[in-house]
Amino acid sequence: MLQMHVYREVNTLEPKVMWGLSWRQILASALLLVLGGGAWFLFYFVLGAEDLGMYAVCLLCMPVAAFGWWRPAGLKPEKYARFVLRHTAGQTVYLLDGRPVRSGVAVKPSFDERKFK
Repeated sequence: MLQMHVYREVNTLEPKVMWGLSWRQILASALLLVLGGGAWFLFYFVLGAEDLGMYAVCLLCMPVAAFGWWRPAGLKPEKYARFVLRHTAGQTVYLLDGRPVRSGVAVKPSFDERKFK
């Protein structure tokens, strides 16, 4: 029996170019190699501080690894960050009918809000 796997949304797919990695993951791997390897070489051979170097390499490599592999809610990190910033910087007070309250603008209360006063 022949079967074909069909994805829900074609736009969410990333093509796997080499070794099962997408272009984004290949770029992140190259940056991890350069940044992590360079920091490790600097701390291990030049400065002689292996313990401190471990923390420095982790701090340098975590954002790059998140850029390559982290998919919060199935979105790319830069798109997810836009939604989070819009949510945190947006309106937090909503009226009973679902309309957001705009600061500095007088809003006539709805019938439901007058009933509860």
